[in-house]
Amino acid sequence: IESSENRFLSPQKFDELLILRDRLLNYILPQLRIYEDDLQNIHGTRLNNTPGILRLYQSRSGPISKGESCGDFTVQLLTSARIGHIVVYEVRPELSETTPKIKASNRTVEENRQELNQDGIAEFKNLKFETGTFPNFVKIKFRTRIQGTYVDGRPFDKTVESNISKPYISMTNTGSQWQDAAGLCLKEEAFREESSISIARFWNYFSRYFLIATKQEPSNYKRLLTLNDFEFLLRVIFNQSRKQKQKITNKESTQFWEWIGPSLKKLRYQKHILGLFEKGYFCAFLTGPEAEQILVNERTGSFIIRFSSRFAGELVISYLFDNKHQIRHYLIKATDTADKKKTIVDFLGQYSVLKYIVQVITLDNGEVRYDTRKKNDVFGKLYKKPKQHQKDSTNTETGNPYDTTLLL
Repeated sequence: IESSENRFLSPQKFDELLILRDRLLNYILPQLRIYEDDLQNIHGTRLNNTPGILRLYQSRSGPISKGESCGDFTVQLLTSARIGHIVVYEVRPELSETTPKIKASNRTVEENRQELNQDGIAEFKNLKFETGTFPNFVKIKFRTRIQGTYVDGRPFDKTVESNISKPYISMTNTGSQWQDAAGLCLKEEAFREESSISIARFWNYFSRYFLIATKQEPSNYKRLLTLNDFEFLLRVIFNQSRKQKQKITNKESTQFWEWIGPSLKKLRYQKHILGLFEKGYFCAFLTGPEAEQILVNERTGSFIIRFSSRFAGELVISYLFDNKHQIRHYLIKATDTADKKKTIVDFLGQYSVLKYIVQVITLDNGEVRYDTRKKNDVFGKLYKKPKQHQKDSTNTETGNPYDTTLLL
């Protein structure tokens, strides 16, 4: 991880690096500790005080819903080569680094105990938090008791523990709590106990959490966040480029998440937004001038769906209005899709001025190109309500850079 401190990695490469780090910390180092103790005992430099160690594999972490599985845990007991006889008791999970109240309300986690199999392995596949822990983190460690004798006849009776797991936050209401929970988990993993980190390291962790937010996997994705998207965010939030902003503080990461969090929440939960993003019909991270540069070469009626660069989490429709290449920007209001049965697709379908939707296509070399398709060909089966063309006139408010209505 430290070697990537100043390298901007793809989610796939960074995921491989995290897997390698976990294997080193949780698999290789515990085994080396056992070997070290055995060698020191052979040379008589120390009496063996480590008869065994539990090593831990954890399949997931981060925000989860109350009652949702924490993922798979694999616990393995490693023992000294100098042990002659051993008795191993049940392996039990224990909530760690949390409050007494959370421990008391989630006793079922600690009551889930397992015997080690003949290979010294216990698997926990259905650990769940019965109550919410938001906004508090909770971590899990595993312990067992081992008794026996060394080959030289010395007895031992010891409780051995695993490393502490990566953090969870259990949510009772994912719709309202996910945004804050995900931001807290991102900061915990990226910063650990540091006050500032390199912007490259922050990107590596953030792009991983972007995949989590958009329900994708590093090995199975439809559309990644790009460094150009990250550049957009740095300029909008901090008015700096990647080259200018070499470091990010813990406090600044909160500012960053307060901006991007509402956008990710919209991607994750608002109907059709994620599907449009995955297929490139939601361009997302573009400024107004950048949208205009794209639209100026397109047909009248072409439009772009993007995030606002002024209002966090809000959507903007940039569209080519007439043959004079007049380009307008409309900020979608909450009332435009306030009806639960009226999605953004239904809203856009009402306007005949919006004819051709712009699609961003990311090429294998990382470059992007833009194409247009007929709106109704893309939205087709997604419409719920009959399309009723609205006839509105613009009424731009003083100080508001966006149209308050769509022009016809």
